[in-house]
Amino acid sequence: MDPQTQKEDNVMGVVRCVQEKGYGRTSFLTYKKRFWVVDQTQGRIEVYKNDQEPFPLAKYNASEVRGVIFSGCKQNKFYRLVLQLRHARNVRFRLNSMAERDRWYAAITRLIERYPAYNRDQNVLRVAQRRTMIAERSLGVSITLAIAGLSDIPDDLLQYLVEAVDMAIGTISSVVQKYGSENDIPRRYTVTVATASGSQPNIGPQYDPTTRSLVMNVTITRDIMGNVRFSVANSSDIMKITQSHVWRDPRIEGWITTSKSCVAVCRDIGELLGIKKPFPFTFQWRKNLRDTVRVEQYLRRHVHEDFLRNVQQQIVQVAEEFGRDEGVTDDSVYIKYIGDYVSGIAITLDEKTVDADKPPELFVTTTVEYQQRCRHAVVMISRYFEAYRKAACCGPVAT
Repeated sequence: MDPQTQKEDNVMGVVRCVQEKGYGRTSFLTYKKRFWVVDQTQGRIEVYKNDQEPFPLAKYNASEVRGVIFSGCKQNKFYRLVLQLRHARNVRFRLNSMAERDRWYAAITRLIERYPAYNRDQNVLRVAQRRTMIAERSLGVSITLAIAGLSDIPDDLLQYLVEAVDMAIGTISSVVQKYGSENDIPRRYTVTVATASGSQPNIGPQYDPTTRSLVMNVTITRDIMGNVRFSVANSSDIMKITQSHVWRDPRIEGWITTSKSCVAVCRDIGELLGIKKPFPFTFQWRKNLRDTVRVEQYLRRHVHEDFLRNVQQQIVQVAEEFGRDEGVTDDSVYIKYIGDYVSGIAITLDEKTVDADKPPELFVTTTVEYQQRCRHAVVMISRYFEAYRKAACCGPVAT
């Protein structure tokens, strides 16, 4: 290798630095001079007390490095840089010149780009899934990481997937430890991860009392200073949902399954999609609903046979549009795709929506293979929203 290239790749020198630990917690430690080495050949960053010490104080492999950002503008006579590591172990640098800051920034960026294996989607996903499996065994509950939608997360935030899953596992652990003796705590958890600006809406936890399953959403955001934040519901919010008496009322919980006309539509949709069992329409509960009478009136007004028929028609229209785009006249092929990868629809209710008398939102339940093999079917989501808006114009159903 050219000595000049080697010199440019492996950057070393004395830098004032201080390390922060924890999300959002500022350390009051003073900046200390340390000898730093960005070793491109070994794929790591080393920190020495000084340039005479033979052994480093710390080593950071490329897999631990999450990013490097400029930290604000010039402060006093220094230029600031932040090295972002796993688990929010940020290291702040004070540099004497803009050229020196750019030199370290370029060296660390080259290290990240040269050793990207750990940060690739599938590798990070496997690590996150192993975390959920370990938590399942220790807590005695079912935890599933939903992979649908992960491709919409930018790469600079997707590398925080493991930390986001850890945040969700922390909440689940609190629920089990605090309320484990109660019979109505959720036993099945599905963790979804999204960004605030992504295609997925920023929603709170959703509960299905019929299966005692809970969907938790973790939102990853980056503030104006470049720091990464995580937003997830706490254990008390989850228990407020599960302890609501509204869904325990048989008239509410079994609204669709006890209505013969609604059951007939669900059966027709299941036959259309080639599903042996009836196509499931279930409820997801976001917030604590306490007015049973108002919820029942809401269901009569918005969730009825005409509404479900509209959803059925939209499924057919989606298949027809796909067929026209591809020049295929047989719509059954596309309907089969929907039947293979969409396993159900949950009607999402919360107190704010019910009080405002607005049409309910939809939560499309998909299989594991959905994101990998049938991504184009995501168009169905917008079609379902159109179906809800049409159903809202139908008015209440006679009791």
